[in-house]
Amino acid sequence: MRRIPVILAALVMIAGTAQAQVAAPSLVPTAPRVLDPTSVPAEANFTPANPAAMQWGAPSRVGIGTLRSRLTSDAPNTDDLTYQGNYGGARLVGESLSLGAEVASISEVESTFALDNSSANAALAAQFGGWMAFGVGYASNTIEFGNSTDESTTPSGGVSLRLGESFFVGGALGEQSLSHSDDDPLSPDFEASRRVEWYGVGFRTGGDVLFHAEINVENRRHYEINGRESGGYRVQQGVLELNVWNILLAARAGSVDTKIKGKSPLGYTAADIGWAPLQGLALMLHVERLQDDDTASGYTDTFETTAASVAYQF
Repeated sequence: MRRIPVILAALVMIAGTAQAQVAAPSLVPTAPRVLDPTSVPAEANFTPANPAAMQWGAPSRVGIGTLRSRLTSDAPNTDDLTYQGNYGGARLVGESLSLGAEVASISEVESTFALDNSSANAALAAQFGGWMAFGVGYASNTIEFGNSTDESTTPSGGVSLRLGESFFVGGALGEQSLSHSDDDPLSPDFEASRRVEWYGVGFRTGGDVLFHAEINVENRRHYEINGRESGGYRVQQGVLELNVWNILLAARAGSVDTKIKGKSPLGYTAADIGWAPLQGLALMLHVERLQDDDTASGYTDTFETTAASVAYQF
């Protein structure tokens, strides 16, 4: 029986998510960002991919949430996989300095492989002159799956430029280090590293009607493992977020190119809806969907996540 569908094999050793915050910060108080729990750390939307963007992200907030994910395939002899997890964090935004931290965990339900995925991220940002912000971030993640353990860390630094009142341009660079250990003597331990890049342009307004639109790219180079390149990918996405009368609607759509020769990009969509006043309690619902239409095999693998979160903004 094929335990792990095509979509997981295509995303082996990916580490990152489709973030809405590269040029400008998201309007969503907190939300999970998940692509694949076997290899991708979940995030809680408090620490941006580009840490500098956090400086434009008032108001401050704290929040928690819970998620449930399901991986299905129409290929024969394939088990559906179910995951559940929790996330939370805080972001304090000052006039010149901001600080954010978050934790997230996800594990497989009723698994004999004992998959556990946990991550912790932190970011610090400062602005100068009201138009330029710099930031540094640090992400750590541990994935235990069967007898193997993958530990990764990604220090990063970025800049975000505010052009006028509403236009933003941003980018960040990071270096991801991976350490793999396995009790199986046929699966040797290894260490590897790769460069990570994020860049994007965005539009964000304040006032009675809050609006955020952004196009961004996340590019992770291949690891070089035992003389072979593996695990690279590139996410391109568009973001639309609108908050009117404290009702927040958000959507993201894009593609994930796994950099595997002859393989088509995977489709990615996500949406958020809820009550989100700038001062007070925010309640949100979230959905994400990643779909792999494998033209070579003729089968489709789908990874879907639903989540609910509560946050307090101040």
